[in-house]
Amino acid sequence: MEEAGAFPTPEADIQAEESTKLEPQEYIKPRTCAEIRSHIEWVIHSVTQSVNDRTFDAAPGWKYIADDFIVAGSSQPRLPSNTKADLAEGFRSTAAENPDFQLGVPVVETEIDLSSGVARAFANSQGTAGSVTRKHTVVFTFVRDKAGRWMARNETTVFGVL
Repeated sequence: MEEAGAFPTPEADIQAEESTKLEPQEYIKPRTCAEIRSHIEWVIHSVTQSVNDRTFDAAPGWKYIADDFIVAGSSQPRLPSNTKADLAEGFRSTAAENPDFQLGVPVVETEIDLSSGVARAFANSQGTAGSVTRKHTVVFTFVRDKAGRWMARNETTVFGVL
């Protein structure tokens, strides 16, 4: 596994992706561990920022969430979901009920198994609404598909673990 280096900010990555004028059907296909790690962490930060900005699934990182994305674990603050659309709707619902709701992801550590085409990203995260903050660790599983795209397939959240 390659050593984690300094990665561009999510905002810089979003601007870089937008500046390449990719067609909707085109995807980034990282090949090296450093590229894969940067891509996965960008997806997580892009989706997090989209929740905070209330742009939800319109943000660029969402195209790397599989349509059949699964949210696992009974300790979720929202109901478990079985699709990307359910996930986006869960965030919309949470934001509607809590207008000041914000997500933070200060740390992401990613493990990559190139031979199996599977990566897991461990994100220390917190959700804040008003004076209530819930800290948790989210484990995201990304899988390289036949086209070479690294797609988020599921997440499992464990509350209180940082």
